[in-house]
Amino acid sequence: MAAKAAGHKKKRDERIADLSINLIPKERRREVRAANQALLASELQEAVRICLENDLLMPTPTLLRSLIDTCVLGVWILKYAKDGEVTDSVAHLNTPALVKEQFKDRDQQMFDFMFEKVKGTENELYRDVLHPSVHGDALHVAMRMRDKESEKAWIHRCIVHTNVVFSYFLLQFKGKLPPELNEALTGSGLESVKKMNALLRLDCPTFCTSEELV
Repeated sequence: MAAKAAGHKKKRDERIADLSINLIPKERRREVRAANQALLASELQEAVRICLENDLLMPTPTLLRSLIDTCVLGVWILKYAKDGEVTDSVAHLNTPALVKEQFKDRDQQMFDFMFEKVKGTENELYRDVLHPSVHGDALHVAMRMRDKESEKAWIHRCIVHTNVVFSYFLLQFKGKLPPELNEALTGSGLESVKKMNALLRLDCPTFCTSEELV
């Protein structure tokens, strides 16, 4: 059943590629596909911010996991994918496997938090806490917000991981995007990062500065 589903996804992605990325000159396909990942990441990052700002905490595990997947795939396309893989289906790719087996040095270190163990358990953040199978389980999500202290800790964790992942991903594009696209991504993206920091009234600087992103 899983193999059949993967086959359907592969064919779907191939049809999409024929109508989109395959129409772009070969020398620009990597940057264009990665840039599309960045556009999606910027909307996911903003969605997380809106949810946290309005105390809509239940959707954050879903959004945070999607953001992590989007950013990991974007870094992979931009820096690690072979030329033939840039236009290929990504249905078979696995986020933790990409980080562990293909990412190097700083890229790998920035996503190490995915594998951190939940205190007092063998559960990992990405694999267990953010797993799609529990996204619809209100009790599971509510347990992370059972009192004010745990709720504050969960919000803080979401803000930290969201800002770091999104900001780091955008930094990989320095000098690789047309000015108008770079401005669209970094302008609204940076503003959203600042607003997320303000949610906790943090006195520390934002996770990346406007000078770094531009």
